[in-house]
Amino acid sequence: MSVHAVQRKGGRSWKVCWREGGHQRSKTFRRKSDAQEFDARMTVAKQRGSMGPAASDMTIAELAEQWMRMHVVPNLRLSTAKTYAHAYDTHIGPYLGEVKLNAFGTFQVSEFQRDLFARARYGMATKVMTALSGMFTKAAEWGFLDVNPVRQIKRPPRPAKEPVVPISPQQVEQLITWFTERGRERDALMVELLAYSGLRPGELRALRWADVKKRTITVWRAFSGDEVCSTKTGARRTVKLLAPLRTDLVEYRRRCGQPDYEALVFTRDDGSFIRAEDWKNWQTRWFAEAAAAVGLPWTAAYNLRHSFASLLIHSDMSVPEIARHMGHSIEMLLSTYAHVIDEFAGSSLIDPEAEISRARGQGVADLLPDGSALGGGEGEVFPPEWEAEYRTRTDDPFLTMEVLYQLS
Repeated sequence: MSVHAVQRKGGRSWKVCWREGGHQRSKTFRRKSDAQEFDARMTVAKQRGSMGPAASDMTIAELAEQWMRMHVVPNLRLSTAKTYAHAYDTHIGPYLGEVKLNAFGTFQVSEFQRDLFARARYGMATKVMTALSGMFTKAAEWGFLDVNPVRQIKRPPRPAKEPVVPISPQQVEQLITWFTERGRERDALMVELLAYSGLRPGELRALRWADVKKRTITVWRAFSGDEVCSTKTGARRTVKLLAPLRTDLVEYRRRCGQPDYEALVFTRDDGSFIRAEDWKNWQTRWFAEAAAAVGLPWTAAYNLRHSFASLLIHSDMSVPEIARHMGHSIEMLLSTYAHVIDEFAGSSLIDPEAEISRARGQGVADLLPDGSALGGGEGEVFPPEWEAEYRTRTDDPFLTMEVLYQLS
């Protein structure tokens, strides 16, 4: 940066020149003292890791308002926007709102992050830092800063997570019985679907009857908050439809009056979709009570999907296949379930459908009169016109080939 005189008509002025984001910029002042003061402020700010001419008077609160209005609301999901708004209102604004951008360098970021992780849970603190970094990334793109000081600070390591605790089919059946005895057949089937197909709650809320095929469930969309969007990974997957679950889906659809294939499998009493607040209330009021009643080690319905993973791991299914069914990468599957895989190593393999049947006090042949897979009769879940498709192709050949390619 430099200050030099500029001769103009009517007198002399003073110009401060600097480079920002690869571009030559300048600002002109009538008095030399003003130019020198501006030059000094920018020099100090750059040494702190935060600088920019437009940032001299902008506060973090003003930046946050522009970031929400120009980037978050137009480009991100509503649920993400709400998360970032909550992060700012609760953890950023009260502490940093009046701080000016050119006074918020890497040292100030370190101080804020230290205090944040001391007062907030790790997951929330991480979201707050993600929001703050996003704000300053846009500030740099818009020319308010040369660099994003938040990105330069390493975050604390994640605390060790407790290992997942899958529950057995016997415990799942106890949960199902608890709900059934109280006349809550819908809730019983939701528990069964989570535990025996591994769907995430958002995927379960978005499931349509058309997604329930003859041998598989197609998972390609989910609710994020109250918005329908793609799955967590953005990918479509197919999940093996176990015979006991398929039998119960057929019966449930029959009791519901054979709804249209485009209809949601699970709805509110008025037929509308289950909202995020409805799910939260159900989990707090009903599932937590049921979990405590049958002695589960946790009260989050999401954890039921670990039971499906456990059944698959204990069967003859390969790790890539299990990862595909769970909607994980292979690395994520191994990091989450390595202890379960090690526990089952060397033990005899199981048939998941037989295990569920035994938990119900049934034989496999009791599921259907002839012991065969469901199909061809009144009340089928899947549309009959899809039958030819099942005879001609695999569940998802593209995904299968992709997994094989990764392993080659």
